Amino acid sequence: GWMWNCVARYFGVRVLSDAPLDPHATYLFGFHPHGMAYSLTAFWVSHTQTWRRLHPGVRMNVHAATIIFRTPFLRDLVQWMGARDVSREAIAGALAEGQSVALVPGGQAEMWADDGAADTLTLVSRHRGFVRMALLHGTPLVPLFCFGESRLMDSVRVPALQRRTLGAWGLGYPHLPYGRWWLPVPR
Repeated sequence: GWMWNCVARYFGVRVLSDAPLDPHATYLFGFHPHGMAYSLTAFWVSHTQTWRRLHPGVRMNVHAATIIFRTPFLRDLVQWMGARDVSREAIAGALAEGQSVALVPGGQAEMWADDGAADTLTLVSRHRGFVRMALLHGTPLVPLFCFGESRLMDSVRVPALQRRTLGAWGLGYPHLPYGRWWLPVPR
């Protein structure tokens, strides 16, 4: 709807593609980079007029980190946006139902390795289970790259503590994303 088109206009979204996508096919979209803003673009880009004009009928089910679904308010927001857990079972279920899946293969490791101020990106390539899932279900892999995603927000940096809590809890804490005016508002 109208809300996602307003968001797309605010961020100046342009969708580029080198080939059309079959609206009757199922795809596994790999979104990069993760960025500090939970890769929010992955959640809403397929709802915009720009995407629909280029790929009519192609919709994505975004799969997000399990910890997000254990966090009050954040869980409600991402479920309202149609997200599912990034578990093997949830991905297999979506693909078996003929629904396209979008996920961020780099995950939190990529998010914490990112430096939004730098002109370089980190690609975490050790997460390959999504490739196996695509092969198992005969689903084409489609890479998605979002220029500027890593510059939308940053987070407070306490690397030693964040690595420790990421291993123990599944979330690097403290995770306090900020953008414009040091508020949780994207730049």
